Amino acid sequence: MENFRIFLLVGIIVLSGCLGQPPNGGTGSSNGVIIKQFYTDFDEVHGEEPVQFTLTVENVGEADATDVRAEIFGGIHENAGWVFDSSTPSFQSLPTDSLRRADPSNKIQGESYDFQWIATAPTLSVDNTYTADTRVYFKYSTSSVLTLKFITNDYIRTLSTAEADKLKKTAGVTSVKTSGAPLQLSATVGNSPLIVYNNVSKYALQFIITNVGSGSVFRPTLGITGSIALVTGQAVIPNTDLFYADMTITTGGLDMTCPGFTLSDTNTLKGSILLSSGKTKALFCKISNVNKDDIRNTKDYVISADLNYGYFVDSSTSIKVLKTEGA
Repeated sequence: MENFRIFLLVGIIVLSGCLGQPPNGGTGSSNGVIIKQFYTDFDEVHGEEPVQFTLTVENVGEADATDVRAEIFGGIHENAGWVFDSSTPSFQSLPTDSLRRADPSNKIQGESYDFQWIATAPTLSVDNTYTADTRVYFKYSTSSVLTLKFITNDYIRTLSTAEADKLKKTAGVTSVKTSGAPLQLSATVGNSPLIVYNNVSKYALQFIITNVGSGSVFRPTLGITGSIALVTGQAVIPNTDLFYADMTITTGGLDMTCPGFTLSDTNTLKGSILLSSGKTKALFCKISNVNKDDIRNTKDYVISADLNYGYFVDSSTSIKVLKTEGA
């Protein structure tokens, strides 16, 4: 385990990126907290000269980001001759409770923040190029609302063939609205329309959760602190927590069951999902005992699905260190 220390120069919440351009472009999730820039104040320095590293993050999603933390690792560490201030650890936490969400409807940007560190380059007799890696952790949520349309067979039988065929195509998931976040949710009933023949009919509903960001998901109850095991200066997410997210489904009055989920109250299911290879999860749920007398002809049911999870994104930059003057 490499334990290196860094000096946090200043952390200022800003509304735009910092001055200067990174050696390579910022990277990060397409939603949620992104890494806008990670760069050094100079492209090259001499050995034994100070170097400032700046990491700019911004919340571009539609949920507040909490527990925002950053770490620096890779080639910039004490065993490579770099000297960091000993007063602060490699992990740094956002000094405020959260990064405010973006509000696209009102054209309001989400909050951004600068992490900055300084280190003294090693003593060198020949030039060398070093790579610094960074990782940003945060807790996030996705909110989805979907509408299911049920149609009674008794009503369909009163229609002409053309009218019935047209109406059947609307029986199912008619809309899904999902907030901007790294995890996105969609839903389908497959090829089976939601037609109610009797009060004991059963229906299948599939939720599809997709990681659309460039980072990885982890269980939201995991705390990212210095107590997590370090390997080559980098926090390691345990396999028991990696790619997991918590999910809450409000059934809208429908009798619904999902594998591995428990009923916390009459209309709420709670459980955890594991994304395959960290990318997708198909959750198959069953709807039972739809009362056709409650539906009359057609009826819309509104279901909400909320995801809570941790997420991390990575980036890197490089700096050329020239041989120490006089060496």
